[in-house]
Amino acid sequence: MHRARYCLLMACLLTGLLLSSLAAQAASGYPRHLTDLAGRHVTIDARPQRIFLLQPRQFYALMLVSDQPTRHLAGFGAPLAHYDPGMARWLTATWPMLDHIPHLARSSSAPLNVERLLALRPDLVILPLSQQADLATTQALSTLKRLGISVLYLDFHTHPLKNTPRSLKLLGQALNRTEAASRAVALIDQHQKRLDEALATARTRPSVLLAIAPGLKVACCRTNIGTGLDLLLTRAGGHNAVSMAREGSPVINNEWVLSHPPDHIVATAGQWPDGSTVRAGIGVDRATLLKGLGQLEELPGWKTLSAVHRGHLHALWHGFHQGPFAMVALEQLAVWLHPEVTRGIDPRDTFRQLLALAGLDLPEPATFQGTSVPTP
Repeated sequence: MHRARYCLLMACLLTGLLLSSLAAQAASGYPRHLTDLAGRHVTIDARPQRIFLLQPRQFYALMLVSDQPTRHLAGFGAPLAHYDPGMARWLTATWPMLDHIPHLARSSSAPLNVERLLALRPDLVILPLSQQADLATTQALSTLKRLGISVLYLDFHTHPLKNTPRSLKLLGQALNRTEAASRAVALIDQHQKRLDEALATARTRPSVLLAIAPGLKVACCRTNIGTGLDLLLTRAGGHNAVSMAREGSPVINNEWVLSHPPDHIVATAGQWPDGSTVRAGIGVDRATLLKGLGQLEELPGWKTLSAVHRGHLHALWHGFHQGPFAMVALEQLAVWLHPEVTRGIDPRDTFRQLLALAGLDLPEPATFQGTSVPTP
């Protein structure tokens, strides 16, 4: 008799705990059923407590959406400092825990080590859409699914204008930070509409050579076609000088550039440890950036290009089109290509407004763009 009462009491207690847990989940909006940027249906059972970012520059989005971006960060695919040591040092001053976030490999281009990933005990894994095809050939996703670990594909690079707002909203939904995500999206949308109105009156479409990180892997010239910076260039009222090439990131030789002289040249710049021609970012002063552009002018025959003579050789921080800051790159391209219709548009101020959402302000020195001096 006593045993029966005990069992009934325990059953009632367990039922009560279960109902309480379900009620708490319902009150927090979990579980949540999302569709990620790869079109996959994803269920997130509870607010993520251990988030893994395969691409470390996805942290730029996390810090705009989360009020404590390092608190629940389980790890990176590679250290942020590998891509931008200046930015990493600056962000670590605000969030010291960044110095202690583990990473799986030196570069996020390395194969995903599932065993090392599982050792970090993530409950949400965020992957870049650009690596979907590579990851589909591995057992990583099936292993994570079997273990009940949620996976979201986000995109700030392949289609930056279309997918940046979608990715921010998706991240906000996953983390129960929809209001913060909405603020970021609203700010981007506000600037986009203003720029579109200005560019509607532009009468020309200058040709532009996009040189991706010159000196990092090749001297000249890796570029973008149909993706990334190319899509920003088109929206900014420019014409890609190598648009007839195949889509992706083709490499063209210097002779081709000399035989098809563009109106403008835009080189992406950064602080990669392997070195590059042009440096930009936190801790870089204007003189250093201009020195890098001067070195770029020394490529064979470049001093004969009209873009160099006219002071239309530009440098743009690479991180603008690798994170949620594509709007800044878009405005800067438009200002360079159409100064007559973009008066009053200040890309650096737009960058400050976005960073302010994370409680940040740019330090000095910090140079994210620059233009060479015209030559006689």
